[in-house]
Amino acid sequence: MVRVLFLLSAVLTVPGVLAMVQRQNAKSTTPRPTTTHMTTPQHPTTPHTTTTPEPTTIPSGCMGQDGQFHAPGSTYHPTGDKCYTCHCDFGFVNWFDWSSTVSESCHYTDCACPPCVDDVIPPNQCCPTCPNGHNCNAMGTVIPAGRDVQVNGYTCRCPDTSGFPFGRRKRSTVARRGLRYFSPVFGDCTRFLEATCYLTTTIPPSTTVPTTVPTCTTTTPTTVPAGICFTDNGVYYPGQTWHPNGDPCHTCTCEFNSWQSTAQEMCYYADCACPSCVDEVIDPGQCCPRCPNGDNCNAMGTVIPAGRDVQVNGYTCRCPSTSDYPFGRRKRSVRRGLRYFSPIFGDCDQFLEATCDRPTTVPSTTTVPNTVPTTRRRLRPVLAGNL
Repeated sequence: MVRVLFLLSAVLTVPGVLAMVQRQNAKSTTPRPTTTHMTTPQHPTTPHTTTTPEPTTIPSGCMGQDGQFHAPGSTYHPTGDKCYTCHCDFGFVNWFDWSSTVSESCHYTDCACPPCVDDVIPPNQCCPTCPNGHNCNAMGTVIPAGRDVQVNGYTCRCPDTSGFPFGRRKRSTVARRGLRYFSPVFGDCTRFLEATCYLTTTIPPSTTVPTTVPTCTTTTPTTVPAGICFTDNGVYYPGQTWHPNGDPCHTCTCEFNSWQSTAQEMCYYADCACPSCVDEVIDPGQCCPRCPNGDNCNAMGTVIPAGRDVQVNGYTCRCPSTSDYPFGRRKRSVRRGLRYFSPIFGDCDQFLEATCDRPTTVPSTTTVPNTVPTTRRRLRPVLAGNL
């Protein structure tokens, strides 16, 4: 009985199993339709969506002072000032993973002091240019560099533009036309834009030299630059030479001291060689004399030429060798307006006397003239009683 029940259940179960297998195979071969699931919002007036946040990517570069990212290697002006420049540069390199960092570096641009007073800054540029060439200010007048210009009775010249120092742009609210430069060594560069002026005519000794020249503007007086020499004979700029009181042997020069930026008067007296003649002359405007008639000397009141024996009053006279004439200094107590002095030999005119020898025979009645040179000469007086 049990066996019969088991067989009946098996017969009834097999068709169901087969049908289940067929349905499963049909599901695997038939494409599954796609369905769109609509989410009905709970509140129609306020839609609600769920989003997944995406990761934020930081760009590679520098966060500049202007709040913008800049690529490595780029150059920019964060404040709009062309004299203030920043760079985005690669910095430290990590040798373990070969990674590197970038950083921002900024600096102000240095400009040379412009050698002009009407300088301009071209658009998108930092440093100025001189469209009208090198020039300077002379008592309110712009004059070109390289030549003398007459301004208000003064002779003015611009300073040497090659001496303009290298300056650093100065951030000052009192800048000239919003632009001023500064040198760490020389100070404000604009002071070098003033011309050096001096009076064209000679100032008498009793005249007081003005301490200021006419103003650069209608309101502000300009002091005469320090590089000027004020003397009793006038106002001179460095390099000028003059002769006080018209004495050509007294020479003065205005020397400029570049270390102290001042000028000072340097004077000296000229030294002249002792003239090798007694009839010397001094040409106009000259200090030292010359011998228009050649070398000569004095022999008992007679001028005799040098280089040969000359008979004078029965004596044989010869001038001293001109090679023995010492170099002398001009002496202020003069014979015929001229005398020289040697620190070693004394007054040079003592060497202008001839050396005279006595004659071979002198009659017993002959008296030696009283004009025979003194004992400092080689001639010895000869008396008739000694013959």
